[in-house]
Amino acid sequence: MLTELRIKNLAIIEQLTLPLAPGFNVLTGETGAGKSIIVGALGLLLGERASSDAVRTGAEKAVVEGDFEVGAHAGLRALLDERGLEAEDGMLLLKREVAANGRARAWVNGTTVTAAVLAELGRALVSVHGQHESQALLDEPSQRAILDAFAEAGAEVRAVEGAAHAVAEARRAIAELRARTAEAERRADWLRHVAHEIGEAKLAAGEDVRLDEEARRLEHADELRSLASGLSEALEGDEEATLTRLGGLQRSLASLIRIDPQLAPLQESLDGAWSGLAALEAQVAASEQALREAAARLTKRRTAAAARLAREVDAILPTLGLPDGRFAAALVALSEPGTHGAETVEFRVALNVGHEARPIARVASGGELSRVMLALKTILARLDHVPTLVFDEVDAGIGGKVGLQVGDAMRRVAAHHQVFAISHLPQLAARAHHHIRVQKGAKGGVTTADVTVLAGEDRVREVARMLGGDDESSVSQAHARELLAHASEAGPPPTTGRGATAEPGRHPRKR
Repeated sequence: MLTELRIKNLAIIEQLTLPLAPGFNVLTGETGAGKSIIVGALGLLLGERASSDAVRTGAEKAVVEGDFEVGAHAGLRALLDERGLEAEDGMLLLKREVAANGRARAWVNGTTVTAAVLAELGRALVSVHGQHESQALLDEPSQRAILDAFAEAGAEVRAVEGAAHAVAEARRAIAELRARTAEAERRADWLRHVAHEIGEAKLAAGEDVRLDEEARRLEHADELRSLASGLSEALEGDEEATLTRLGGLQRSLASLIRIDPQLAPLQESLDGAWSGLAALEAQVAASEQALREAAARLTKRRTAAAARLAREVDAILPTLGLPDGRFAAALVALSEPGTHGAETVEFRVALNVGHEARPIARVASGGELSRVMLALKTILARLDHVPTLVFDEVDAGIGGKVGLQVGDAMRRVAAHHQVFAISHLPQLAARAHHHIRVQKGAKGGVTTADVTVLAGEDRVREVARMLGGDDESSVSQAHARELLAHASEAGPPPTTGRGATAEPGRHPRKR
């Protein structure tokens, strides 16, 4: 999990230290205070493209550092071993530096690495879900990936991909052989030309050495012309038709060679084509059968998983303000199996009583999409091995009681992961285990941003501000206390992991 994020000279941030802890962390603040910059800094640390435009005005470079507690994360440790890296005392320090001249560098525990390695490690450490990420639900590959992840069908997916690759390779070999067949056709055209030339030739004196051979050709010129024409016609068409005619071509070519022994090399080409077009046809058939079988196994697993996923999503949707919501993961059969199986995956929902389930892109609003995505994330959380999940304003378009329900859902996800949410929603913020406020102000005549860990009355005033805009309003404060009291009844935060700590009500230490 991410225990601390440090930012220096990035955009409006001069220097900032953000402490995070196990459970559900929330970051709040006025619009423009710097919340999106913090998310951008985290993305930079995780290998996203660096730009000199992000460097604070007047600074030589921007620096972002993150401390991660990796514990017994077996997959991450294996990845570190592959890259010749090592976690020190169960901790990993990632660092990214962007100079004003555009040069960027990265380190892991003091060892220089490429941005690609940083990104690879980042994907294993943090999963960022932006406010627009719910649009991924409209994308078939994303829907398929979600279902396959829930089905734990990784082995079947890889088997289908391998079988599809084998089919493609066999078909490519057929295409190459077709090209060789075309070359044989060109040779047949040449034979017709030779036959014509022989018929038109005027023999001169002194050619008695070749007279017998030429005489034999002339004697059989009509036959030669006929056989050559037949050979050319037989070679035309698709490979299946060619294969069925190759036997007849063998006999015709044998007759041509008796007339003209110089055509013997053509026999060798035809022999190769005969033995090669038969082996490859068998290979294609076997590969296609293997693909069908692999795809059938994947279909079986997807079908069972689709039914289970629908039941689990349907159980969660009412808790997210969609009491009549019904979800389905439909499998739409393809004409033939391909790289991704024998079907496409289409998420469908019915969000009102009496309505048929239809493709999610056609029936869900932005807020509804966010809640369906959150329902899926809640279910998949137990399967996801990424320790930290970041939600960047995924609560857009919701409020009131639904906001409380979304907050409760995030607390449930936080039982399996560290959750870090950036939010404007007071109901959600009140449900967090740890509350951090970001605000901007002037320092030395230049705007900067900083963060404060909130607790007690400081947190009450922040939630009150989010509720009504006036943190001193007695009505807003009373409502804020009620929201926070209900959240505390849900129980304390997870205690596993070290977790960064900072004294509530004070600014975290700076480095």
